[in-house]
Amino acid sequence: MSEQQKRAEERRKCTRVQLDRPLFAVMRISEENRFRVMIADISFEGAQLLLPPGQNPAEVPDNAPLFLFDFPPQFSQLDGIEARLAWRGPANCGVIFKNTISLSLNQLTCLNRG
Repeated sequence: MSEQQKRAEERRKCTRVQLDRPLFAVMRISEENRFRVMIADISFEGAQLLLPPGQNPAEVPDNAPLFLFDFPPQFSQLDGIEARLAWRGPANCGVIFKNTISLSLNQLTCLNRG
């Protein structure tokens, strides 16, 4: 089992909140390469990001740090969160946060209520 597969298995042990309302952010790969993403689900340790139409998931680098920012004001504490790629799908990707986010389970669940 690869290191990436092991991390994905560990991630699945965390409580994940499936979002039923759009939560948008900007993913910055580099100063020149940034685009809007929609967060499909989130946990204390990572998130599943839906990429915009036409955005190639292969453009998300394997080992470079990624940053998520420009969250709605009520989630500004997430601005600037650093992450790394965990996996890629055809129009989405999973990221692992460098540090566990400092929200309670209740706050995480409130992301659903907007």
